[in-house]
Formats: sequence, structure tokens, C-alpha cells
Amino acid sequence: MLILKSAGSCGYHGMKVSKVSACKSENALMPAGNDIFRLVLKERGQAALKILLPDNADTIEMKAAELLKEALEVGTGCRYMVEFEKPVMAQVLSPVFSIGATRLYRASGIFPKSDLGEEGYVIGEAGGNLFLAGGKKRGAVSAVIALLEEDLCGRYYTEEDGLCIPEIPDIINISLREYVPEITLRTMFQSESFHRDYQLFNRIGASREKFEFVPGCWGGSTNFPEKYFIHTFQNLLSNEEYFDSHPEYFALIDGKRRKQGHGDILGGVGGGQLCLTNPEVRKIVTRKVLEELEIYHPYGLFDISENDVVENSFCQCDNCRRMKEKEGADSGALIDFINEIAQKVSEVYPDVRISTLAYVESAKPPKHIRPHKNVIIRLANRSGLYPYPIVYAQESGEFYSHFKDWVETGARLFIWEYAANYLSWLFPRPNLMVLDNDINLYAESNIYGLFLQSSHYGPGENQGRLRAWVYSKKMWDPSSKIGDLIRDFNSGYYGEAADYMQAYSNLLDREWHHFHKANEGKKNIFEFSDDFIDEAERIFRKAFDSVADNPDLFSKVEFEYVNVLFYRLQTVKPRDRRELQEYTADLSLFSRLTEKYHIESIAENKIQVADRIEEWKEELRKNLN
Repeated sequence: MLILKSAGSCGYHGMKVSKVSACKSENALMPAGNDIFRLVLKERGQAALKILLPDNADTIEMKAAELLKEALEVGTGCRYMVEFEKPVMAQVLSPVFSIGATRLYRASGIFPKSDLGEEGYVIGEAGGNLFLAGGKKRGAVSAVIALLEEDLCGRYYTEEDGLCIPEIPDIINISLREYVPEITLRTMFQSESFHRDYQLFNRIGASREKFEFVPGCWGGSTNFPEKYFIHTFQNLLSNEEYFDSHPEYFALIDGKRRKQGHGDILGGVGGGQLCLTNPEVRKIVTRKVLEELEIYHPYGLFDISENDVVENSFCQCDNCRRMKEKEGADSGALIDFINEIAQKVSEVYPDVRISTLAYVESAKPPKHIRPHKNVIIRLANRSGLYPYPIVYAQESGEFYSHFKDWVETGARLFIWEYAANYLSWLFPRPNLMVLDNDINLYAESNIYGLFLQSSHYGPGENQGRLRAWVYSKKMWDPSSKIGDLIRDFNSGYYGEAADYMQAYSNLLDREWHHFHKANEGKKNIFEFSDDFIDEAERIFRKAFDSVADNPDLFSKVEFEYVNVLFYRLQTVKPRDRRELQEYTADLSLFSRLTEKYHIESIAENKIQVADRIEEWKEELRKNLN
């Protein structure tokens, strides 16, 4: 028996795999394909196939084989042998799972219709063998995951549960198919998605270096270096090094040179950008970028972007002003600046993509200048960011107008989508149907990448576990429907409480639809209806009753109930002694549960749960007096 312990520098790392009773009725990931192959997995209690690797298998193919072996053994109860292909083809005397670029695959006559790129895959059959192969980065792993997830109903809903595989029958029908993801760069900024096993199986990236990401020996993922993730002008040409000696390198605003700076978390004023038309600035930044890429080029992405200032921050010198007049936007000088650097970078590191922001003052594209082929434009959709209403991208006004204009330029677009309520991500957030619409729009417009920013300071975001899984599946296959994915998650994750947790999802969806119908394009801030909290309480009481004898499921429901408690404490103020007693009990329970589940953060501006609890306690003391 071959023990797969040679996964490169990663070392051996078996994924947590557990067995569940059966494939749930709500299966949103049914594979599409016209040709069906009837595969015999076991005969007389023994495995009917071996797993075949190329004789020179790379670590990615070995990871794919390891994952397939572990999942099949848990699901079938049989031992599956892994063998390396020998030079003589006649060795294959029994059916096999062929992983990656075996000679058997190359001789099979299976030729994908599409360029599989880096992560696309093919699941094919010839001579009774099942072939799992794909693109050069994660292709073989993608094929195995597709088989386990789509054909065998495996699910990796959360890091805590790992990969859950239902009991696998002796004979299964396999849909023969190939697939290439429409969105190349799929990244999330959400605590529930940071574990590397989670990212591998759900085929996303963490985007930032300080969080775990899929290592290269498993297929890797495209990431930004932490230092060059976003708002990087100051890291490339700093105030400290240059302002006193060369103020002309910095933005001239209202007649004065201004240092670079950042606004507060809601966006501020006061700081400036660089003078982007200054030739010396271009030389210094280009030199610095090339120096840093000596270290960071393996990441594949490098950001050169403006400081986080939302008003009056771009240079108004004569050259910058003329560029703005010619191009109709501050983005003219920015893209011209970025293009010059990207060209120099492409001559040394052709596979590195340079990203920059289309953000507030630079959100509008230039009239004539087009981004270099190696430039990625990160455009932020602020239409769902508090205090804006939760509306479809097409209803967002300014963002949608800029989005369409950037699409027209042919730019590689990377959409930065704000998925959470940044004033309070513990608050219930009914925006999943909006994201369903928006991701469809982005995919239809052939965007290059999508970044979903949610709660990243730890657990506790409303439906955070559900959201992470649903987001990953929708980004991988935009044709899937978020409503179906929600039902899949609730059905598979909550057991006997599934119907009630689905009812809670339905309640949130209903609340948004009521708002959307009443809003009719107005700029009203979303508010819940008066009966929302009472209905949510009724649903959770039934959910708790349904899993009272199952501690694991009870904890899962209890974790989600924290958000309902938070809403009550934040919005329902006691009016009499009875309500004061209920409020006190709610506060005590909220304090206990947030400690139990390590929920520490309320919002991106560093508001902590412990601080809010003390504020509520102080209000109680005043009421009691």
C-alpha cells in the first residue's frame, strides 16, 4: 500500500473526513452532463478500483489522490490502493481512477473541448476507467472535488465539521463533464473561510498573506502580499522619506502640497495621493515595485493603489489638471501612471498582475486611456455598504454607471463587494438575494475577479457559516442559485432543525423583499418590520426544541441565535418591569454565549462585544434606579 506522505513542503496533511447518514434531499450541486457512466465502486465488500498516479506525479496530483482515497474509504468502508503508473501500459489490468496526466489519460482519446486553464477540470471515461484531470494549477484537485461534492454528495460546510461524506453505494452514476470557472479570481475576506482545507475544497482564496491560504504544493491560490494588498502608495513612496525634501512628489491640493494619509473607517478627508504625472515619482515607484517583486513575484498579484481618502485627495497641479480635463476623470492620471509601471513589470515578470483601485474619486474610467493587459481594476460596489440601502447593483446609480463604463473599456475587472454591515455585523443582514443578482451580473459581464468582504475579525456575523459556503459555491459556478444553496446548507448542516433554520432564512429574505418593494428606488436605509423579532424568536424556539437531545446541533442553532439576541438588545428597550426582567435575562444569555463561542468583535471600527455589554449594563443600572 502506498502511503501518500510526499506532498512537497506541505508535509502530510490528511483532511478531516467524517461519515453522515445519507445525501440530503436538498442537493443544489447536482452535476450537469448528458453522458452517464455507471461506475462500480466495490464488489463483495472490496474496492473495485485502484487509484492511479503518473509515475512522475507532482504534489498537486498526489494531493488529489490523497483526498479521493480518504473520502472513498470513509464513504465505502473499503481500502483503496494508490499506485504509481509503471512505464509499461499493460500494468493496468483492472479499472482505475486515473489522476492527472497519466499516460493512460493521454492515450484515452479524451480531449477537453475548452482550455482548462489553471483550475478547470474534466471527468471522463474510457475502457472502464474514470479519468480525473484538469488545468495546470488545481485541475486534478478540482476534478476530485467535483466528483466528491457533486456526484457523491460530499460537503465541506465548515472547518469544524470538515468534509462530510454520506454512505456511498456499491454502484453510482457518474456524470461525464468538463468545467472551467467563469470567475478566475475568487476570494473572500471572512473568518469562516480562512482555513486552508476549507479554501481548497470550496475552491476560493483568502487573498491576504496574513491568513492561511492554499499552499503551492496543493495547487496554490493567487494572493496579495500583505504589505501590498491595498492602499499601497505610502508603502511605495513614503511621506517620511520624501515629503520634506521633495514635496513636489505629493498632491497639490487647494494650492498646498499635502502628505499622504487615510480617512477613518467610514472614509475621511485630509490626506492626499501622490502626484501621478511627476516623472520622478514614476521612476521611484517603478524601481521600488521591481525591488519588491524580487521577493513577492510568486504571489502573482501586486497592488499599486491610492490611499483610503474619499474626498479632494488627487493632485491639482497643472499636469494632473490637464490630464483630468482630457480624460474626464482623476482615473486618467492614475491609469496612465499604472500602465507605465505595469509595462516595465511585464518585461521582467510577465505572469504578475498589477492591481489598482477604481475607488471614490477614481471610480469613473478615463475617456481614452485603456488599462494595460496586465492591470487589474478593483472597483468597489458601495451600494450595500451602510448607510446605503440594500439594492441590486443595477439600482445603485453611480456604481452601476461606472461598472458598465469599465466593462466597455475591456479592463480586467475585479469587483470588491461589501457583503456585511460594517457598523454591526452581528445584526441580521438580509442581502443574500441581492448578492445572487449581483454575482450573476458580474459573471455575465466576464469580470476577472470577485472579492467578498465580510466579517474578518472572528466569528459571529449573521449566518456567517452559511454565507461563507454559499458565497464560495456561487463564485465557483454563478449559474447556481443562492436560494438553492441556502436550502442545501440548512438541510445538510442543521439536521432536525433544518426546517426551522430554513424558515429563518426565508424570514430574512421576506424582510428584504418587503423593503425592496416599498423602497422603489428611494434612498431609504433598510429597516426590519415591527414583527420581525417576534417571528424570529418563534422560529428559534422551535429549532431549539427540535434538537434538545443533540448537543452538537443545539450548539449550531445556539450560535446563530446570538444575532437575534443582539438585535433584541440593540433595538428593543424595556418599558416596564416585566420587559426589564426579560432584557436582563437576554443580556445575561448574550454575555454567556458570546464568551462560549469566542465572539469578540461587533464592527470593523474595532467595537468590541465586551464594551457593548458594559454599555447595556450601564443603561440597565440607570433604569433600575
